[in-house]
Amino acid sequence: MPPLYGPPPSPLQIAVPAGLGDQPEAWALSLAVGALLVGLGFWQHRRAWGYPVGLAGLVALLTAPALGMVERAVWGAWPTVDKAGAYLFYLRGVGWRPFAPGALHDPALKLIGIQVAHLWPTAALDLLLSPHGAFNAQALLHLWLAWLCAWLLCREAGARPWPALLAAAPFALGLHVFRDVNYYTIEKSGVFGIPLFLWALARARRQGGRWLVLPPLLLGGLAFYNEYLALLGATMAGLWLLGSWRGRAFAVVGACALALVPVATLQTLLFRGAGALADPDRFLWERAALDTLSLWPPRWYHLELWRVLNLPLVLYGAVGLWRERARPEARWAAAVVLLTGILALGPRLAGDQAVGVPNPVFMACWRLVPGFWRIARPEFLFEGAYLALLVSSGVALSAVLTRTRWLALLSAALLAGWLWGARGHPVYPSFSAPVEVSLPEGWEKGVFGAEPGGRVDLLRAKNLGG
Repeated sequence: MPPLYGPPPSPLQIAVPAGLGDQPEAWALSLAVGALLVGLGFWQHRRAWGYPVGLAGLVALLTAPALGMVERAVWGAWPTVDKAGAYLFYLRGVGWRPFAPGALHDPALKLIGIQVAHLWPTAALDLLLSPHGAFNAQALLHLWLAWLCAWLLCREAGARPWPALLAAAPFALGLHVFRDVNYYTIEKSGVFGIPLFLWALARARRQGGRWLVLPPLLLGGLAFYNEYLALLGATMAGLWLLGSWRGRAFAVVGACALALVPVATLQTLLFRGAGALADPDRFLWERAALDTLSLWPPRWYHLELWRVLNLPLVLYGAVGLWRERARPEARWAAAVVLLTGILALGPRLAGDQAVGVPNPVFMACWRLVPGFWRIARPEFLFEGAYLALLVSSGVALSAVLTRTRWLALLSAALLAGWLWGARGHPVYPSFSAPVEVSLPEGWEKGVFGAEPGGRVDLLRAKNLGG
């Protein structure tokens, strides 16, 4: 029996064949658009828009025939309870309900929280596409944005353009992102916010002036998109205080903290009252303990560590941090790797709830940090460590790979590894027919309990996008 990487397939799921012989028009469209954008972008690589256009073309090529299948099928498994619930919430206009009267008593918002901004791009794309097509297009947009923002961060750290492109690719096109595209709600693949915020933070540190207002504005916006982006961004911003950038750091980090106050306040008010959430202990062991970075067996996002991570770049990035340990930036990156890596292990360093080694750092945050008990996916925090190591590898590669021939060989090796590690993995999303789904009658009763004040069924809430 193969490993269970995600929820079991629904009996309603209908696979849509998408081989070259099955969907020739979709393949032709994806490859033609991708080749055109790659050629145009890298031919004009000296212009500001050159690399962004080229990266869009690479996404179209590497994920073919996904671009050509946007309106033909669902990219990934359908219907999973998680994706179907979020899809139906979107159709019911949940994305706009935080601004409606009575929002604090809305059962859908009590379940998923105030973070609904990820549905606004869906609504914009829905003006041109079907709802399913909008979600497909948004998934592709997330991949492109993550690659672009990670590339910008590598460039800001001092990497040359092509090594930066190679180092940023595993963050955007890693198997962990495709697993979320395959099984889960759309905001989970929107990891672009992490490098985007760090790029803004680095610009503010380096140039000051008008750049100082960008990090808090971005962090406040990202908090409405996905609360984990805000948590990780705030953690990494706070760690800047370990560097030598004292006066400006306190000003920017303080502004970032203030930017999170409106979201935190709304979230706190939303989760008050009967039936809003289970108690922290149940949330810890029925949610947070299940989705963690695992030391043994070595797994991340329930995937084999040697396939979900680009281990050569990770190791080279660690070597680069050690070599540059005297620089404040390297000390900050090492602190990010250490802290987010430990937190990603969840409440136990090893073992289970009954028998295991406690994680003192995670449990200290759980007890002392307001709202930390709401963290249901500690594994997401390792995105910070992974990104820091990849950026370090991009900078280190820029210093040693100065010949085009060696860069070409490394590019070919990394592409081959990606084709095996990510594209060739069972979790890489295939295509499904967009069969109709509906929320069960009385879903609020099923999740929140029969009586007012009934406790949340956490596993059911998780499947409905909570």
